[in-house]
Amino acid sequence: MRDDELAALLSEPPAWMESEGPGTDLAVSTRVRLARNLAGHRFPSLADGAERRGICAAVRAAAEDAAPNLRALDLRDLSERARGILVEKFLISPQMAAQGSGTLLLFDADVSAMVNEEDHVRLQCILPGLDLQRAYARLDALDDALEQRLDIAFSERFGYLTASPSNAGTGMRASAMLHLPALAVSGALGHVFEGLRGLGVTARGIYGEGTDAAGAIFQISNEVTLGAAERDLLAKIEGVVRTLADRERAAREELLRSAYDAVVDRIWRAYGVLKTARSIGYGEAAELLSLVRWGSCERILPEIARTTLNGLLSRIGSAGLGRAGDDASAGRLRATLLRETFAACPY
Repeated sequence: MRDDELAALLSEPPAWMESEGPGTDLAVSTRVRLARNLAGHRFPSLADGAERRGICAAVRAAAEDAAPNLRALDLRDLSERARGILVEKFLISPQMAAQGSGTLLLFDADVSAMVNEEDHVRLQCILPGLDLQRAYARLDALDDALEQRLDIAFSERFGYLTASPSNAGTGMRASAMLHLPALAVSGALGHVFEGLRGLGVTARGIYGEGTDAAGAIFQISNEVTLGAAERDLLAKIEGVVRTLADRERAAREELLRSAYDAVVDRIWRAYGVLKTARSIGYGEAAELLSLVRWGSCERILPEIARTTLNGLLSRIGSAGLGRAGDDASAGRLRATLLRETFAACPY
């Protein structure tokens, strides 16, 4: 990859953050992921360096033939900060960022592939809003093309073979990133998420398993992939997401009915802090941006483009600010970014 292409990748928001899709008042984005492994090779966690490099080379060659528009990025060539930016842009996982050596990222505007993360290949498509069917269609076409060029590990009994048994079968995880501030404020989230487990659905933090739900944004996804067809899993997740969205809207209505002054005051205070703070931590910034997103959706605040708020998701992290950690310098840079962003608002 040329230096100017890498600079653009690291500095510009992902394509899905710059446009709106269906239901973007609550659904920030949709992601469909397919896990695949090459037959006859050890999983990445067990493979040595030579085998991992061989897998990277095989997948890269197949991708160049199947989808010439995909660009390749060897993570060993990137600094820790650059890998952190890719995490904050949802292009790679925190686990992959920590590995570096023997890993490869293939990507275009909407589709990307992590090579040698937990599985040999993890394809993903991220689109704005709730658009699971279209995301799957994009990914399915690439998956078919790669399968024609690679010997993929598949069992008639267990389906696609994966490093984690929970991913075996279709190898598919379908998820929506939902903004649920009213359910969080009302204390109902624990009960709501407990009910998801019985449906084979789970809620994770903003960057996936083991991460925090920054700014009341959660990833809602299927938990098991074995024994169900892809279209059925997509329909299940879409149904659950729509039910959660209805519950969030009902919670917003109830809070505005029963505690209007307190909610409005909290939202305006958040807006005021973001417009004036001289230093702010990541957690506080995410929480205040959540309130501002809520206030803008309800027209309590002046309308703020959701693309602007989405873009801030990938820009307020320490890596995006050019810092190794969330220190005082990062706090000042983050506050400056937020002040400059909200200075364009009418009041």
